[in-house]
Amino acid sequence: MEAKTEDPHALAKLRSVHGVKDVVQKRMGDWTRFILHVEKDPRESLHALAVKEGWPVRELTRHGATLEQVFAEVTHAEEQ
Repeated sequence: MEAKTEDPHALAKLRSVHGVKDVVQKRMGDWTRFILHVEKDPRESLHALAVKEGWPVRELTRHGATLEQVFAEVTHAEEQ
C-alpha cells in the first residue's frame, strides 16, 4: 500500500486492522510504502481506514507468497 501520510501513528493504526500480522514502512519522498504481512485479505478494511484518516492512496496491491516463502515459514514454525 502506498499512501501519503505524516501521521506518526499510521503503523499502529495499520497493525490494528483485523488480519494484519505486521507492517513495515519505507519512505518514498512524500509517499510511504507500507508492506503488510497478513493472515487474510484486508484490502476493504485498509481502504476504509485510509478514507477515515484522509490518507491519499495511490497503490493497494496484493502479492501472494512464493513457494520459498511458504517453505521457510512452515519450517520455521516447526523449529519452535
